Amino acid sequence: MNRNTGNLLYDREFALVDASGMALRLCRYPKMGSIRPLIDLEKKTLLVTAPECQPLLINLDADLHHPMMDIKVCGNKCDGKLWGSYAVSSWFSDYLGVRCWLARANTNAQKRLLNHVDAEAHPQAKARVGFENESPLLLLSTNSLDILNDQLRLRGSHEVNAKFFRPNLVVETKMASDRTNPEDHWSTITIPRSVIELEVTGQCARCSMVDVDPESGMKGKTLSALAEYRRNKGQITFGIFLKVKAKHQDIDDSSLWIERGDVLSAKRLC
Repeated sequence: MNRNTGNLLYDREFALVDASGMALRLCRYPKMGSIRPLIDLEKKTLLVTAPECQPLLINLDADLHHPMMDIKVCGNKCDGKLWGSYAVSSWFSDYLGVRCWLARANTNAQKRLLNHVDAEAHPQAKARVGFENESPLLLLSTNSLDILNDQLRLRGSHEVNAKFFRPNLVVETKMASDRTNPEDHWSTITIPRSVIELEVTGQCARCSMVDVDPESGMKGKTLSALAEYRRNKGQITFGIFLKVKAKHQDIDDSSLWIERGDVLSAKRLC
């Protein structure tokens, strides 16, 4: 994790886009769920595989100097550029059956902007450091998933896992939550082996994308199940957004490792 921006390395950094720069969505192109990326941090390569396709190897350092363009993700405009050669776009286009290109967020320029702009004094200048929705980190607890799956079982629907909601932090808490989502009650989270605190910026409003199985592309009834007990002020929320607390920004731009099995400390809302 970048200590300054809160972004996980290469996370929310790539998208497949059409000729207008609009990101392709899984609900329309379910074969996207069969594409598997694997990043080699030492070689700085991205290996992409899909059923009945030859593996595709992409150099993460090989910028072909495509011009910058607006990338539209879930209604948000993001700064990015096309990435990879003609062979890269052909690989994805042939597999999905639609002309498309691999796009990459312009993270370097956005990091510089975050470092030099006072976000509170100039909220209109706030930049996205990737293709995230509202914040670089989206957390979901397995406790919340258990509650949702109880609802789905009562309705005779298939259970879901964390992948349906695309979090990049999945946690489990042993604390009693009286059958409510425990993360709803958290204000900050402390990262182990550091002084970095993450502050909760809000809850994640969900749309019909959570109905789509990320593995098969089949549609279920997840959103309607959530609506029965997670509707608040016209929004159906599930999971929380996090960002690096302002007092920790500008410490340095190095990486902080978060590992599976780490114990995070959560502070409850007063």
